[in-house]
Amino acid sequence: MHISSIFTTTLSLALCHSAHAASNAAWRSRSIYQVLTDRFARADGSTSATCDASQGRYCGGNYQGIISKLDYIQGMGFDAIWISPIVKNIEDTTAYGDAYHGYWAQDITSLNSHFGTSGDLKALSAALHARGMYLMVDVVVNHMAYNAKGSIDNIDYTKFRPFNKKSNYHFPYCTIDYNNLANMTQIQDCWIGDTQVPLPDLRTEDPVVQLGYAAWIAGLIPQYGIDGIRLDTVLQVNTGFWSTFLAAANTYMFGEVYINDASFVCKYQNYLPGVLNYGLYFALFNAFKSTTTAPTNAMTDLATAVNNVKSKCKDTSLLGTFSENHDNPRFAFVQGDLAAAMNIISFTMLADGIPIIYQGQEQRYSASGSNNGGNDPFNREAIWFSQYNTAAPLYGLIKKLNWARKNAIRDDSTYLSYQSWPIYTDTTTIATKKGKLVTVTSNKGSTGANYTQVIPAGYTAGTVVTELLGCTTLTADSSGSIAVPMGLGQPRVYYPTANRGSQCGGTKTRSRSVTSGFSTLKKVRAQKMASNPYFDTAAQEASEEEEEEELDEDGNPTTRPGRKTRDADMDDSSEEDDDDDEEAARAIREGFIVDEDEDDEEEKARKRQERKEERKKRRREEAEDDMLDDEDLDLIGETHGGEQRPAKESKFKRLKRGHREDRASVEARGVQDIFSDEEEGGEGAGAAARARAFGGYGDEMDDFIEQDEFPDEDGERLRDDLEIRQPSKSGYTSLQKLKESGLTEAEQEDIMGAFGEGNEFEWALAVEKDIMADEADSGRPTELKDVFEPSQLKEKMLTPEDDLIRMTDVPERFQLARKPYKDIMDLTEEEQIERSAEEAKWISNIMYPRQGRRLDNLREPFEQAVAKVLHFMNVENLEPPYIFQNRKDYLIHTERIARTPDPRYPDEPQHEMHAEKLITQTNLWELFDFDLQYRAFAEKREVIRNSVAALKEANADFEDAVFDDLVPAAAEIGELQDIQDYLNFTYSQQLKDFALDADLDGTNGANGAPKRARGARGVWDKIRAGPAYHYVRAFGITADAFAQNASNVGRKHYTEDIQSRPDDFADTLVQDPDYRTGADVMTSGKAMFVEELAMSPRLRKHMRVLYATNMLFDAVRTDKGMKQIDVDHQYYEFKYLRNYDIRAFVDRPEMFLRMLEAEEQGLIEIKIRLQNERRLRDELRRGIESDGLSEAAEQWNTLRREALEKALQKLHVVITKGLKDHLKNQCENKIAVICRDEYSRKLDQAPYKPKGMVLGTTPRVLALSNGAGERVDAICWAYVDENGRVLENGKFGDLRLGNQEKYIPDGKDIAPFVELVERRKPDVIAVSGWSVEAKRLYRDLQDIVELHKLMSTAYEDPDEDKEVSDPLEVVMINDEVARLYHALPRAAIDHPGVPPLTRYCIALAMYMQNPMKEYAALGDNITSITFDPNQQLIPKAKLKKHLDTAMVDMVNLVGIDINDAVNDKSTENLLQYICGLGQRKAGQMIKTVNGWGHEMITRGQLVGDMEHGLRPSVGAKCFENCASFLYIVYDQTENDADYLDNTRIHPEDYDIARKIAADALEFDEEDIKTEVDHGGPGAVVRKLVADDAQDKVNDLLLEQYAEQLETKFGQHKRATLESIRAELQNPFEELRRNFTYLNSSETFTMLTGETEKTLQEGMVISVSVRRTFGDHLEVKLDCGIDGGISSTEFPEDMEKNGLEARQVWQSNQVIQAKITHLDTRKLTAQLTMREQELRKPFKREMYHGVDEWDDDQEARDTREMKKATSTDSSARIQRVIKHSLYRAFNSAQAEAELAKQGRGDCIIRPSSKGTDHLVITWKVHDGVFKHEDVLELDKENEFSVGKTLRVDKATYSDLDELIVLHVKAMAKKVDEMMGDDRYQSGTKQQAEAWLTTYTDANPKRSMYVFCIDRSYPGYFHLCFKPGRDAGTFFWPVKVIPSGFQLQGNKYPDMRALKNGFKLLVANHGTGGVKAHGNGVANGGRAVHAR
Repeated sequence: MHISSIFTTTLSLALCHSAHAASNAAWRSRSIYQVLTDRFARADGSTSATCDASQGRYCGGNYQGIISKLDYIQGMGFDAIWISPIVKNIEDTTAYGDAYHGYWAQDITSLNSHFGTSGDLKALSAALHARGMYLMVDVVVNHMAYNAKGSIDNIDYTKFRPFNKKSNYHFPYCTIDYNNLANMTQIQDCWIGDTQVPLPDLRTEDPVVQLGYAAWIAGLIPQYGIDGIRLDTVLQVNTGFWSTFLAAANTYMFGEVYINDASFVCKYQNYLPGVLNYGLYFALFNAFKSTTTAPTNAMTDLATAVNNVKSKCKDTSLLGTFSENHDNPRFAFVQGDLAAAMNIISFTMLADGIPIIYQGQEQRYSASGSNNGGNDPFNREAIWFSQYNTAAPLYGLIKKLNWARKNAIRDDSTYLSYQSWPIYTDTTTIATKKGKLVTVTSNKGSTGANYTQVIPAGYTAGTVVTELLGCTTLTADSSGSIAVPMGLGQPRVYYPTANRGSQCGGTKTRSRSVTSGFSTLKKVRAQKMASNPYFDTAAQEASEEEEEEELDEDGNPTTRPGRKTRDADMDDSSEEDDDDDEEAARAIREGFIVDEDEDDEEEKARKRQERKEERKKRRREEAEDDMLDDEDLDLIGETHGGEQRPAKESKFKRLKRGHREDRASVEARGVQDIFSDEEEGGEGAGAAARARAFGGYGDEMDDFIEQDEFPDEDGERLRDDLEIRQPSKSGYTSLQKLKESGLTEAEQEDIMGAFGEGNEFEWALAVEKDIMADEADSGRPTELKDVFEPSQLKEKMLTPEDDLIRMTDVPERFQLARKPYKDIMDLTEEEQIERSAEEAKWISNIMYPRQGRRLDNLREPFEQAVAKVLHFMNVENLEPPYIFQNRKDYLIHTERIARTPDPRYPDEPQHEMHAEKLITQTNLWELFDFDLQYRAFAEKREVIRNSVAALKEANADFEDAVFDDLVPAAAEIGELQDIQDYLNFTYSQQLKDFALDADLDGTNGANGAPKRARGARGVWDKIRAGPAYHYVRAFGITADAFAQNASNVGRKHYTEDIQSRPDDFADTLVQDPDYRTGADVMTSGKAMFVEELAMSPRLRKHMRVLYATNMLFDAVRTDKGMKQIDVDHQYYEFKYLRNYDIRAFVDRPEMFLRMLEAEEQGLIEIKIRLQNERRLRDELRRGIESDGLSEAAEQWNTLRREALEKALQKLHVVITKGLKDHLKNQCENKIAVICRDEYSRKLDQAPYKPKGMVLGTTPRVLALSNGAGERVDAICWAYVDENGRVLENGKFGDLRLGNQEKYIPDGKDIAPFVELVERRKPDVIAVSGWSVEAKRLYRDLQDIVELHKLMSTAYEDPDEDKEVSDPLEVVMINDEVARLYHALPRAAIDHPGVPPLTRYCIALAMYMQNPMKEYAALGDNITSITFDPNQQLIPKAKLKKHLDTAMVDMVNLVGIDINDAVNDKSTENLLQYICGLGQRKAGQMIKTVNGWGHEMITRGQLVGDMEHGLRPSVGAKCFENCASFLYIVYDQTENDADYLDNTRIHPEDYDIARKIAADALEFDEEDIKTEVDHGGPGAVVRKLVADDAQDKVNDLLLEQYAEQLETKFGQHKRATLESIRAELQNPFEELRRNFTYLNSSETFTMLTGETEKTLQEGMVISVSVRRTFGDHLEVKLDCGIDGGISSTEFPEDMEKNGLEARQVWQSNQVIQAKITHLDTRKLTAQLTMREQELRKPFKREMYHGVDEWDDDQEARDTREMKKATSTDSSARIQRVIKHSLYRAFNSAQAEAELAKQGRGDCIIRPSSKGTDHLVITWKVHDGVFKHEDVLELDKENEFSVGKTLRVDKATYSDLDELIVLHVKAMAKKVDEMMGDDRYQSGTKQQAEAWLTTYTDANPKRSMYVFCIDRSYPGYFHLCFKPGRDAGTFFWPVKVIPSGFQLQGNKYPDMRALKNGFKLLVANHGTGGVKAHGNGVANGGRAVHAR
């Protein structure tokens, strides 16, 4: 079954099923009972049926069983259940048992028959809803499951439904490393399970999978009345999957993110409404699991966990809070104390979120018999063994807790949103407060002593509170505290007595609405009716129930389930008719057809009367139930407002009820409501007034466009909306009107007798009004999450996680990078020191060899420098720019070297200092990345160590040298992964047994245990435990011993033989049922030995060394590659590459990446092999063979060699894959560094400096461009002043100088240009463009400047001591930023109303003024700029990360004026790159400083000035990072200003700077004191500046001062002192290079788009003839370069035949020629057309050695290709495709065949484009056919259909899917268009005529229609006439599979399309909408017909 069939049958349900699902708000107040369907209840009611949980077999529980036990569940107060996954699972029994749990899906389109039928599931849903309960279903989208029995290769993907192709799943197979959360790709792409039951991981990032699941869930929810979804394995699913799935489901759901990290778990609320609260679970379990030996900090940790979840989850009320489930251990297994169980359940039920109790928890199930810590499968017991005991202590406790929670919800409107707050903790007790509810729990257990604990509850003094579990009371003291009597370890739950409800003997309460008032009214009304003879009191009882209403959470009336409202009774149809309708519907559902004519009328009447009597009886019973047991109804939520599911009713009733329940979506008004239909005064005026009354737009748009007529249901809904907003005034509101009603006097008396005179209920209405007002006032304040979507908050960085980053005083970049790792500050000081030393050594081992000879003999200083930098980063949280600027002395190695004395200079120093830079600025960023890698390495190692420690603890005799030897010696994470694999393989059973304790004690890292499809034992464990393992031992040597032999570690291990032959020995081990024959034993034993060899980490390490030192690369072309890669192909340089050394990729990293790219396309296969492989294998064989000479020994050696060979094959796959991945990463990093360096070069340029001005001065710029340089293109210009303001812009037409000799006048715009320059006086003229014509404009401007003597700004010449000026400079500048900027939406916002080319000119001018700002302004678009030709080979994220580091370095080098950043957006954009900041912290800083209301005066104000009311804008640590890079321009008139705030000197060095200034001024201590006393700390520096004496600092000898600082204070400050000296003289001196001019090569690339590699001499290219002459041709290359071909280079035949150029060629003719000379500076080329030259092929330069190319293979391929070509060079390959729609037709034949078929029918036919293309021709309309070109990718051979089919930008997996999702989808949209009432069936001209006729008849109205565009199949015309006197405009509407496209905007249906069109016209007018066809000739505007 294809996925397309699911789409077509169920996707349409997605838009109409919302009524079946429950909202987030409705779920908040629910409590959930989790049911494991197979283990809860059987349909036969048995409570003794066999069910051994350890066996993992089906036990017979089903849906009918659940229905039979709903009283049991509801009796505890639960109003929702969560059941197991419902879809069809693996049917056969696996090594781990059956799929009884439901998580091994194989077919999601079918149900699991073991649980019941479709009808059974619907019955369960109906039964729940009848009780007011919700149904939640478990869903798995991450994977399917297969019983593979030990090999992944056994999987048959056709068994899966609907995703039955291997391409739907991730490959290759890999297992997940849950300790590496930094690499989410492997978590999302690798598989769960093992080789016994693998769970193939679906490509959830694939649109096919996403849409398939969306269609499925959209149909499933309404089909079975599902209210909510629980999602399994959310962590492993691509996060992009959830938006589509959530939209289709349109219901509440929470997901499982099984990780012990609140911040990690909570971030998934960005994708889903809720998650299971694993952020709390581990601390919760740990806090209560022990009553005697609980950690002293357990309760504190629990409180911390509560607060962490609150701070990191965006909505705690939607979390699923639990303490047990099917994936986690039974609490009673770990702790059997009843009081402990009561406490953990109490905490769970009353914490934030939706409480969940797992079946059996109420019966204290304990996973009896468990050998794995009470975990799966032992925790999945059958509940029927408990006899469903409702007297169980925990059953009653849960009932009370549910009641307490629901009472709090009813009483306190803020309870659900109020976040639980730990108000007290000690070593054994924790108290929390949520709203008014206080919960006190402890872990003392049942033997706990009696004591009194004072809890600061925060109640009002004197408040009496009731303990709801024991019904005792307390009174709050004067401080609001309560003295809680604790004893026997019991929990306590307190609530104000006045509001406790009916629990503990209180007053029964209804909903917090006016229901109680209405109950009183009903009693009064009943009494009046009883005394009134006109009313039947029996019947009236039912009507009382019918009219009972409650209020939902929004204050709207809601009806109890199953009961009609009074409005519902006012429907036109009678109640009996409704019943008939229901019976008919039921009959149809059961497969019968109702035929009214066949029914006997008398029989129908009799049945109708019986139903009426039955209804009356049922209502009386319900009324009695309500009166007698209101409390229990309250408990299950029957009377709780806002959560009841509406009873099913006809759409007409639903429409009449309007906004009350189903119409929430109408609040967001449609676009149609913007426009009114009618003219003033007419009938439509009332409608328009009504629209304005309920939120419409009553303005000039009212008469804009004739209103659409919508379908009946939509129109009814719209009219209903209009009416519902105006309360009905019908009815008798006064006695007078009652008298005037026409009723008889008797009838009037009857009504007045029943209802009084109309004023009896005024008091109740007043009460209702007051209560509703109080509720409105007490509502929580609106938050951002209430207004914006999560994706919007994430995009704008407004999530709680973002706020936490802002508030945490750690550099933002550090926080983001370190997020996946543990905080090392949690380590002790000793541990930190040890870790730091090890890390420094680890990183030095990687970095030092890369430094080359530069640092020879400086290994120790280098390692010390690395250690110091790590200390700065990890302990002091200092970013690289800070370290480079303010700790540079630690990056430099200095040596004092003795000088040879020179007698001529006796006073010279005897020593000189030699300095060597150890760590560069780029090295700092590398070191930061290595630190992150080390964190991952260390954490993984810690996990392994903890696991080994646990093994040792469990078994005192445990010993394994592998861990002792290899874990300490591991140097790479790959080695640790080998050890982890070995650990999981060798000790898997032991690890399973104690996994629970490891998780709960936190010894498994920060992460929870991974979920596995596991049972009692895996296949390898079974072999170890069976006789086959004796056969493994008989191999005579262990895998580790062999590995030691191979790697020459320790003494040699000798292989020992046994006396028996292998087959004879195997026969002795035969044992039923697993090993029936000796062959079975041999197979299992050999396989086990092979696996042990392959898993040996020591052998893997040895093999990795062999591969690293001996590997060679071969590129082997595939059959596809042989045909597609020709000599001109980009991949030809490695098509026949052989014996390539890995070291060659160091210099050419792009080559390996391109090889990978070619391999991915199926063109080559990269093979890695070993040099001298035979010799190496022989050496390995000798290490495993024995020395025996017997026949048995020889047979055993043969077996050993075979096992070794298989193991080496396995190792080859593992190692080569790892090597490829590692090399790929290294090559990507190398290219990323190249790009970073190039970006740094581009950034390292100051603004353009006009001659004579100070470096850094901003120039005035006049920028011009002729764009593409076409003849019709104008020359746009813009003038930007020194402040960055665009003061003027315009256009020039002709700036060409004339030729007086030829009487050619100057261009008409030269004079205006000269006038502009003389008036504006720019400092420079900037020119650029994207064609060669820009170079001509550049030359023209140079000529104009020279001819008209246009001069630059005058300046003082110091040499001549006079004012001079130079000719105005014309500069051709780099336009890469301008090209991007002018096309961005931001450009239109920044500079509205100017042409795009003018925006381009503005960007050119801005670039000259500050290149760095313009690069920074590009944001993420910076990756679109080319820094290296190969940058497209690396991921954009990696490229962006490296580019950002370059920007950070440069911004911090230049510094930012903080006041400038506050006032200038472009400067503010740079602030995020300042050291210590980031996007969030920079925004926070700007916001804070703006709030001060004045400019900053000192740097210190950044950390706040409470005395002057200035809030801190940054924390102390971030201030330390950023302070020296943010400067404040020194203002000597400001008393508080400090000169040093205008320098790069860090505030920590201000005292040193002041000391230097004092020494320069030769001040003594008294002088300094005088200055400071008078002018403050900065007075000395201020004096130095005022006296203009900065040069005096050059006279100081700072070396002695540096020695003193180092000796006395241990501070290394030599380089810092030099920096201080420089800054005192020239603060923030411009350190960048001068503005960079383009060289000829860069100009060539910019103007032509070519590079020196893409256009070279010797290439044969196409050129266009411009002009012909007798002796030469003038031609133009495609890139715009002018070329020439002299007569000597004409073809030889022309000379022979005496032909001239004019006779052979004409203008604009395209010809072939070869480039003989290319001048990139002048942009000209010389070419030849001589046949002899054209025959010589162009060969690119190849980079490979003599032995690195397979010449023989190349020669064979050349011969084969020539042979294939010569066989039939002209014949087209005839393809035969097995598909019912395939025809060997051409286009004409296809159209003729389709002419007689229907719309949407299609034919698949061959394409003229080759065998990798197909064409699908489909019928759009009569006479209109569309030919879709289909590109085939991933073809197995020339004749097969590609596995991937691409049409436009969409891809499909097969032809059926393409036809359904592409062709049929568009045909459906064509039908929708043609069925619309706005569609005109005629031509475009006829449509225009109709519009003219209409507007003539309706002069003031506008009108639009659609008609088909026959010229462009698949397009329609949208024809619009704004009025009678206006012309007609036309727009193209394109049909696309998902809807329609207008102006680049996509609309899903006709209604959206029409609304979108109206908005476009309303916002932009008819001129703002672009057109198709002849609209292009009108500048892209709408085409005007007249």
